[in-house]
Amino acid sequence: MPPADGVDPRFDERMTDLEALMWGLERADPSLQTVMVMAGVLDRPVDPAVMIERLEATCRSVPRLTELPQPGPLPMVPPRWVGDPGFDVANHLRSDSVAGGADFGALSRVVERSMSEPFEAGRPPWDFTLVDGLEGGRGGFVARLHHSYTDGQGAVQIALGLFDSPEGAAPPTDAQVTAPATTPAGIAVESLVSDVVHEVAAGLSAVRKLAPWAAGALRDAFDNPADAAARTAELATSLARTARAAMLPGSPVLSRRSGETRVAAVRLNLDELRAAGKNCGGTVNDVFLAGILGGLSMYHEKVGAPFPAVKLGIPVSTRGGGDSLHNQLQGMLLRAPLNLRDPKERIRLIHAMVAETRQQPWLPLIDVAAAAAVRLPFAPNALAGMVRYTEVLASNLPGPPERLYLAGAGVDVLVPFGPRAGSALNLTLLSYAGGVAIGVNADAAALSDHDLFVGCLSEGFDEVLA
Repeated sequence: MPPADGVDPRFDERMTDLEALMWGLERADPSLQTVMVMAGVLDRPVDPAVMIERLEATCRSVPRLTELPQPGPLPMVPPRWVGDPGFDVANHLRSDSVAGGADFGALSRVVERSMSEPFEAGRPPWDFTLVDGLEGGRGGFVARLHHSYTDGQGAVQIALGLFDSPEGAAPPTDAQVTAPATTPAGIAVESLVSDVVHEVAAGLSAVRKLAPWAAGALRDAFDNPADAAARTAELATSLARTARAAMLPGSPVLSRRSGETRVAAVRLNLDELRAAGKNCGGTVNDVFLAGILGGLSMYHEKVGAPFPAVKLGIPVSTRGGGDSLHNQLQGMLLRAPLNLRDPKERIRLIHAMVAETRQQPWLPLIDVAAAAAVRLPFAPNALAGMVRYTEVLASNLPGPPERLYLAGAGVDVLVPFGPRAGSALNLTLLSYAGGVAIGVNADAAALSDHDLFVGCLSEGFDEVLA
């Protein structure tokens, strides 16, 4: 819980450079939006009045949800988070109905509509939709949160605050949410001073990060010039290899974009994923990626366009032992093979590729690169073009091992959806209560036969789990 004065130590006053970069890219090109979605099937509908109480309790626990981004007078400075002076939880609760269906398929159209709608301007960028009409008296929900708040792991932590104890205990209802004292109508001079102070601090921070690296490189250049030259060459080679992987021609099947969203869910058993990874000296994530590649390979073959590889983007968490909820990610790009038939060899190869990429010498410089990119006026448009080179994004999130309840209703199915951010496809895995759900977020033009692809993806996982 945050302290009584409303200052939440888990968040910074401003967006981080990475968050500001995501926010800016979306404004340069709306197709690069970064919105995370979680959908759930409930054993019964939830009373909206009770859900208001649950959301109020969550906003008390996470005051950042009552705030929205405010750009400052200096465009290169990351936006501040300021309180919404008219904040009302009721403005963020919506309702929808479906006709028939008792599993996730009944919610898919609600998820697709939600993903296609922008957040309401001038309000904190999140909302929660309650759904009724599912067969057997079941209910559902669809929650949206902008990625500038937090990363996937942070979003799971925030989402868990919505749920009740395993006994389905009612949430507390004693206090009302009040917006923080800071409002968007700040004094211009004060805002300018704040921007200048932030930039000075950011510059000093960059110097502190780079100085040891630069000093070490300079010392090595004098002490052991051969080794220093070798490390410099290694860095240059690594950067060139990554750039080449991004720039090589991509799959013609995944090249088209319409902006129209199609979603689906693939459900698996967590123990089977663990066993498959262990049998090949890999992890659950390796099996996840290998299953994706198998499904993509089958899909390309069935549409008559086999292709050797796909550009696969993988976010890697840099979270330490603290409780900070801001985005803590680094991105990896793999030129991942689609023509490796043996599923076990595919798992082993993916394990080796991910391990090698984690050791790339440029990874420690990503934060500094993000800080520089935010401050260059041409960077958002240039980066928007680069981001589109990624064809598939895949993310793996650990979820709660026990069954959850939402305002007393049991959560039967929990499905995550990560943002495509200009790619053809995002596949996000979330473990929950011994099972796994993979949310499929596809561009309708890139994967024109959506049902065929989902079938191929299921077959790909059958292969790696066999």
